Amino acid sequence: MRRWIGHPQNRRLAEWLETGLPADVDAHIMTCNRCAARIEDLAEPEPVLARALSAVLAPPTDLVPRLHHGIDGKLRNRADLQFLAGLLVLPADAARLLLTEDE
Repeated sequence: MRRWIGHPQNRRLAEWLETGLPADVDAHIMTCNRCAARIEDLAEPEPVLARALSAVLAPPTDLVPRLHHGIDGKLRNRADLQFLAGLLVLPADAARLLLTEDE
Protein backbone atom coordinates (compact mmCIF):
# COMPACT_ATOMS: atom_id res chain seq x y z
CA MET A 1 0.00 0.00 0.00
CA ARG A 2 1.38 3.38 -1.06
CA ARG A 3 1.51 6.14 1.54
CA TRP A 4 1.83 9.83 0.91
CA ILE A 5 2.40 12.88 3.00
CA GLY A 6 -0.40 15.44 2.96
CA HIS A 7 -3.74 15.31 1.18
CA PRO A 8 -4.44 13.59 -2.16
CA GLN A 9 -4.76 15.82 -5.22
CA ASN A 10 -8.17 16.39 -6.85
CA ARG A 11 -7.17 14.06 -9.70
CA ARG A 12 -6.57 11.25 -7.24
CA LEU A 13 -9.81 11.98 -5.40
CA ALA A 14 -11.74 11.96 -8.69
CA GLU A 15 -10.11 8.63 -9.55
CA TRP A 16 -11.20 7.30 -6.15
CA LEU A 17 -14.78 8.48 -6.88
CA GLU A 18 -14.83 6.59 -10.17
CA THR A 19 -13.26 3.32 -9.04
CA GLY A 20 -13.42 3.25 -5.25
CA LEU A 21 -9.70 2.51 -5.26
CA PRO A 22 -7.05 2.83 -3.90
CA ALA A 23 -7.68 1.79 -0.34
CA ASP A 24 -5.21 4.27 1.14
CA VAL A 25 -7.30 7.17 -0.22
CA ASP A 26 -10.40 5.53 1.25
CA ALA A 27 -8.76 5.31 4.66
CA HIS A 28 -7.58 8.94 4.44
CA ILE A 29 -11.02 10.26 3.49
CA MET A 30 -12.59 8.50 6.46
CA THR A 31 -10.37 10.47 8.83
CA CYS A 32 -9.97 13.80 6.99
CA ASN A 33 -12.88 16.24 6.95
CA ARG A 34 -11.11 18.49 4.46
CA CYS A 35 -10.75 15.74 1.85
CA ALA A 36 -14.25 14.45 2.56
CA ALA A 37 -15.58 17.95 1.74
CA ARG A 38 -13.51 18.03 -1.45
CA ILE A 39 -14.96 14.64 -2.40
CA GLU A 40 -18.47 16.07 -1.96
CA ASP A 41 -17.60 18.98 -4.26
CA LEU A 42 -16.14 16.62 -6.87
CA ALA A 43 -19.10 14.24 -6.64
CA GLU A 44 -21.74 16.89 -7.25
CA PRO A 45 -23.15 16.99 -10.78
CA GLU A 46 -22.30 20.70 -11.06
CA PRO A 47 -18.86 21.83 -9.99
CA VAL A 48 -18.64 24.72 -7.56
CA LEU A 49 -17.62 27.16 -10.30
CA ALA A 50 -20.60 26.24 -12.48
CA ARG A 51 -22.97 26.80 -9.54
CA ALA A 52 -21.38 30.16 -8.87
CA LEU A 53 -21.67 31.18 -12.53
CA SER A 54 -25.29 30.04 -12.61
CA ALA A 55 -26.04 32.25 -9.64
CA VAL A 56 -24.31 35.24 -11.22
CA LEU A 57 -25.86 34.77 -14.67
CA ALA A 58 -29.37 33.92 -13.48
CA PRO A 59 -32.01 36.45 -14.49
CA PRO A 60 -33.36 38.68 -11.73
CA THR A 61 -36.31 37.19 -9.87
CA ASP A 62 -38.51 40.15 -10.82
CA LEU A 63 -37.71 39.95 -14.55
CA VAL A 64 -41.13 38.74 -15.71
CA PRO A 65 -43.15 41.39 -13.83
CA ARG A 66 -40.75 44.08 -15.06
CA LEU A 67 -41.15 42.89 -18.66
CA HIS A 68 -44.93 42.83 -18.34
CA HIS A 69 -44.91 46.32 -16.89
CA GLY A 70 -42.75 47.62 -19.75
CA ILE A 71 -44.85 45.92 -22.43
CA ASP A 72 -48.10 47.17 -20.88
CA GLY A 73 -46.68 50.70 -20.86
CA LYS A 74 -45.70 50.48 -24.53
CA LEU A 75 -49.15 49.17 -25.48
CA ARG A 76 -50.84 52.00 -23.53
CA ASN A 77 -48.61 54.54 -25.25
CA ARG A 78 -49.45 53.07 -28.66
CA ALA A 79 -53.19 53.14 -27.91
CA ASP A 80 -52.94 56.75 -26.69
CA LEU A 81 -51.01 57.73 -29.82
CA GLN A 82 -53.58 56.07 -32.09
CA PHE A 83 -56.39 57.87 -30.28
CA LEU A 84 -54.56 61.20 -30.60
CA ALA A 85 -53.88 60.60 -34.30
CA GLY A 86 -57.56 59.86 -34.79
CA LEU A 87 -58.47 63.16 -33.13
CA LEU A 88 -56.08 65.03 -35.40
CA VAL A 89 -57.48 63.40 -38.51
CA LEU A 90 -61.07 64.41 -37.70
CA PRO A 91 -60.57 68.13 -38.44
CA ALA A 92 -58.77 67.28 -41.68
CA ASP A 93 -61.62 64.99 -42.74
CA ALA A 94 -64.18 67.64 -41.78
CA ALA A 95 -62.31 70.31 -43.75
CA ARG A 96 -62.09 68.03 -46.77
CA LEU A 97 -65.84 67.44 -46.63
CA LEU A 98 -66.58 71.13 -46.32
CA LEU A 99 -64.20 72.18 -49.07
CA THR A 100 -65.26 69.64 -51.66
CA GLU A 101 -67.48 70.96 -54.37
CA ASP A 102 -71.04 69.82 -54.41
CA GLU A 103 -71.78 67.59 -57.27
